[in-house]
Amino acid sequence: MRGGYSPTQIDNVYMELNTPMNPAGNIGAAGIIVVGSRLSAKTEMLAVGGQPSFARTGKTRYVYWIVAREATLGSSVPLQAGYAYTNGTGNITVSWPKIDGKNISYDVLRTEGEGNDVTAPYGKGNFAVVTGVPQCAGDVCQTTDSQASLKMYAVTTNPSFEPVLMFWPGSVILSGGAYADLIIPSVTGVSPIVSTLANVPSVFADRCSTGTPGVYAVCFAGESAGNNQPRVVGTLLQNGPRTGGQAENVKGRLNFFNSPAASIAQSHIITLVDSDPAKTLADAIHRPSSDDKDTYIGTDVHAGGAPLFQSQLAFGAPVSISNYIANKGDGTHWKERLTEKEKIFTVPVAIQKGNTLTVGEGSPLSRMKIYSTPNVAATTVAAQSCTDVAPSVPGLTKADVITGITPPKALGNLSLNAYASATDSLTLHFCNPTTSSVTISPGVYTFLGVR
Repeated sequence: MRGGYSPTQIDNVYMELNTPMNPAGNIGAAGIIVVGSRLSAKTEMLAVGGQPSFARTGKTRYVYWIVAREATLGSSVPLQAGYAYTNGTGNITVSWPKIDGKNISYDVLRTEGEGNDVTAPYGKGNFAVVTGVPQCAGDVCQTTDSQASLKMYAVTTNPSFEPVLMFWPGSVILSGGAYADLIIPSVTGVSPIVSTLANVPSVFADRCSTGTPGVYAVCFAGESAGNNQPRVVGTLLQNGPRTGGQAENVKGRLNFFNSPAASIAQSHIITLVDSDPAKTLADAIHRPSSDDKDTYIGTDVHAGGAPLFQSQLAFGAPVSISNYIANKGDGTHWKERLTEKEKIFTVPVAIQKGNTLTVGEGSPLSRMKIYSTPNVAATTVAAQSCTDVAPSVPGLTKADVITGITPPKALGNLSLNAYASATDSLTLHFCNPTTSSVTISPGVYTFLGVR
């Protein structure tokens, strides 16, 4: 399809967009279309494309997405196709370029937002305007959005159909496995980048001021303060192939290397929140001495010339360190929290078999368990004498210390203590100090065994 041509390189090419954009219909304009190749761009203005406007009746901004379906290959990623400003009433005609293929149909989805607040459809939600639109006869496909309630739709997690886009509206159109390396002030401030690749990077840029919803873009910097972007684009790093699975037990995608001869130092390796940004900016290499109130991940033991495998991990924060399970971190529903004064757990604390717990200068404890005896029969304890009853208690050993004995009901004048007399056996020692015989309370006795 490329005729054997090498990747495309663009250096300092200036582009402008004229209107009307497309004589074929309201399907917008493409800046650069890359099929099965690589685009390398170094320019002050990336390829100018424009997505079509389908309505301008109000202030609410709809964003339209097309999912192409092929009968045997499955569905594509949602492809951003245009927008509308609406007052919420009336019909909106949505159009998009035809994707070649006899067995193609289309699902038309819709979200809301503008700029960096645009979110591509993902997971399961109310996205669908219409599904199963048949292949169009001409070069332009159309459907009508009545602005009725959107239908539930499940976006495919791993799309298997990667259509070839010989035309699509946007700044850079990537299909057939194409990708782009961009060295520019902004990924795109004119129109979105559109890519058919799913779950692998297709755009690599030094700096991004505008996001690329639905496109896996790797950006290492946000926009400068001159444009005062309120949100900085996240940096996504690929950690394995899209298919075939990641090799097990390999070192991390981020690896902070030490020279083999270097000593292990007390240091912050990742500063999550800098408590003194002015101090950092004032330093020539932006790595001044760390502060107690930084939030960080690092090491805390200066081991001199010790080997690297003796390094020790440290976490730090000015107020607390919290651990969550199945929670995004709401400040409330943590399961474990460390503060300056205490360590708090909101889940049961279990010590696995074979391990011990030592509190202060006490003895190591390996097990604490509440036991129950079988029914103890009513037995008479003679006046001024003691009687032993030895019920079987599975799991009990002579190493267990017995405490907290609870009888089935009040013992009256009888006193009671207990001890583990043998494996799986408990001795209940009843004493009667009175001058009359007393009957033991029959039933189940419970106690705490500490080992």
